[in-house]
Amino acid sequence: ASAPTSAPAPAPEYVLLPAAVQALASLPPVAPAAEEHWHPQQAAQKHARATFDYAARMPDELSFFVDDTIELPTGEPTEPGWYQGVLKGIHGLVPTTHIEIVAGAPPPAVPKSGQVYM
Repeated sequence: ASAPTSAPAPAPEYVLLPAAVQALASLPPVAPAAEEHWHPQQAAQKHARATFDYAARMPDELSFFVDDTIELPTGEPTEPGWYQGVLKGIHGLVPTTHIEIVAGAPPPAVPKSGQVYM
């Protein structure tokens, strides 16, 4: 004999009170996402070498490994402590604490031992 099945609980209904609607309407607009002010067609003005590994903590950040060469199209921090960067065609924010600016043209990509580039 099988146990009787119970019907799932009904989904709760949410009602926005007029005061909540007014409070939401009075909030300032959200800052644009990084992609909205990003200019990938712009040639890189500076390059940087990663001095530490960095794992992105937010969707608009760029992950990279030590010694990676990162393009910095704007050439200047876009907000305090962060550059816009491009690595292998992927763009995102790069913390200034994890890179050093490289003068001149970027160094050629050299595979690390065990890596094969195709």
